[in-house]
Amino acid sequence: MSPTNMEGHSIAHAIVLIHGHPDPNPGHLSRALGDSYAESARAAGHAVHEIDVTRLDFPILRNEAEYSGSLPPSLEPIFARLHKADHIVVSFPLWLGTLPALTKAFFEQLLHRNIAFEEAARQTRFPKGRLAGRSARLVVTHGQC
Repeated sequence: MSPTNMEGHSIAHAIVLIHGHPDPNPGHLSRALGDSYAESARAAGHAVHEIDVTRLDFPILRNEAEYSGSLPPSLEPIFARLHKADHIVVSFPLWLGTLPALTKAFFEQLLHRNIAFEEAARQTRFPKGRLAGRSARLVVTHGQC
C-alpha cells in the first residue's frame, strides 16, 4: 500500500539509504537496521536506492587543494542520487564518538563547499545548500555493531 497525501492521492518518495559501516560483513546491527528500513520503505511503496560505502572507490581529502577540488568521478552518480532524493537515511556505528573514518571521508567528499553548496549571495554571505528541502534520518548504533 502506497502512502497517500491528505487528498488520498498516492505519493511515493525517492529514498537514498547509505550503509555507513566500513565492514562489508552483513552481520552487523547497523546493516540489519538499514536493511529493515529499506524493506519497510519499499513495502510502503517508496523507491529506495542503497549505497554501501565499503563498495565505493574514492580518494580521501588530505589538503586544501583537494578540499577545494571537484567531486571524484566515482561519486558523481551518488551525488546525483542524493540530489534527486526526497529523503536520505544514513546507518552507521558510532566509533570513538563519531562516524567511522571511511564514512566520514565519504561525506567529506560529497558535502564539501564546492559540491553541496552554491556560491554565497552577496547580500547574505551564506551559501545555499544544494540538498536543502530533503528530510533525513540517522540510524546510529554503538560500538562494533
